[in-house]
Amino acid sequence: MSEDSAAALKEQGNSEFKAGNYQSAIAFYSRAIQAAPDVATYYGNRSAAWLMIGQTSSQPKAFEACAKDCQSAIAIDPTFMKGYARGVKSMVNTGQFAEAEELLAKGLSALPDNEELQAEKSSLEEVKLKVQEGEALLDKGEFSPAQRVFQEVEGRTGAWAKPKLGQARAELGLGRAPIALRLTLQVINADSNNAEAYWIRGEALNRTDNVDQAKKHLQQALRLNPDLKQCQAAFKRIRAIERHVEAGKEAVAKREFEEAVPCFTAAMEADPDNAILVGKMAIERGNAYLRMKDFENAIADCTTAIQLDNTNTAPYITRSTAHQGLQKFEEAVNDLQQAQEIDSENPVIQDRLKRAQVELRKSKRVNYYALLEVSELATEKDITKAYRKMALQWHPDKHQESEEAKAKAEKIFIQMGEAQEILTDPRKRAMYDEGADKDMIEKQLQMEKAQQEMYGGCCGG
Repeated sequence: MSEDSAAALKEQGNSEFKAGNYQSAIAFYSRAIQAAPDVATYYGNRSAAWLMIGQTSSQPKAFEACAKDCQSAIAIDPTFMKGYARGVKSMVNTGQFAEAEELLAKGLSALPDNEELQAEKSSLEEVKLKVQEGEALLDKGEFSPAQRVFQEVEGRTGAWAKPKLGQARAELGLGRAPIALRLTLQVINADSNNAEAYWIRGEALNRTDNVDQAKKHLQQALRLNPDLKQCQAAFKRIRAIERHVEAGKEAVAKREFEEAVPCFTAAMEADPDNAILVGKMAIERGNAYLRMKDFENAIADCTTAIQLDNTNTAPYITRSTAHQGLQKFEEAVNDLQQAQEIDSENPVIQDRLKRAQVELRKSKRVNYYALLEVSELATEKDITKAYRKMALQWHPDKHQESEEAKAKAEKIFIQMGEAQEILTDPRKRAMYDEGADKDMIEKQLQMEKAQQEMYGGCCGG
């Protein structure tokens, strides 16, 4: 094929390039190269098409093909400036900084006064510094500025995975695992052999409580790069957490609650930035504390769980029980009301709420059993006997030493009379045991009497 034919093929390639048909342009440029393999311009034309494909699709292989064509063009013509410029761009886009610097040095040696190459050198140095800045910010836990830095780098480097993965790590640090999952998937779709992407995605899956998939991704990362230390540590951490959780649950099953607590604590401490894990372990440990009657710690753990996820009813229910253990009935009712707002159809919550409300009403009235110093299972005979004994003890005539003492005795004496009246009447006692106070009992009985009079005697003889 003649040089004229090669030139014609090149012109056809240029037409396709201008129309945005880069693959078709590459086909024509490739035929031109076959016809005239010693023409640097043809390699340069094809490199431009590969560069455009890389920039529009973020495909690393397109940038690699561009760099290869640039090297071929430069080998033919060491003063082919566009070969240096495009080659450096393509290498930067795939993170090959050392190769880009080497190519720039070669280009500036051949063309020392070229402004475009000087600009590429400055841009390369800026990108390197930005990457170092982003890495340093990640190491210091300054995730928001790190995210911004890597986003800027991505805008300047296109397909290079490093800035996208830097953003993913920053998003993980900010507690935004779903965004990290999206970013890492983009990298894996572009390059299925990127071990770092599988590692970071594994970490993100773990943060979304998808532990099985997390382990699979970490294992894939280690298959691709067995020496990836961060991934090794992540896999070991997950396995250790699983062992701690299993040991804690086994201890609970054996009712060895004191042994369970440090197991759940160890799981939490192994990955303190994993909000889902910490919340789940706080619930488990809170339940263990509850069974130990350590109500304060149970409340603290449930509060932690609620702060991390206020849509889960479990910590509200456990905290309510702990509040009742501390005689904090208003707090207990409030917890169950919040749980009911989350799951209004749950019969367990409904039943617990009713019982907590009964206990709250009980806590606000006089405890007649305590007043007479009898148990709630006391018989009518026991109650009458206790009343007589306590009435003698608290009769106002025996407490004349001061007006204050007399007033106190009179109050207690009256309350004991109420206690004896209510607790020796089966109907009144049943209402009292359900949480009703003296006034409520009287109102209920009056209402029942009125209904009986209205409906019971209308047709008498």
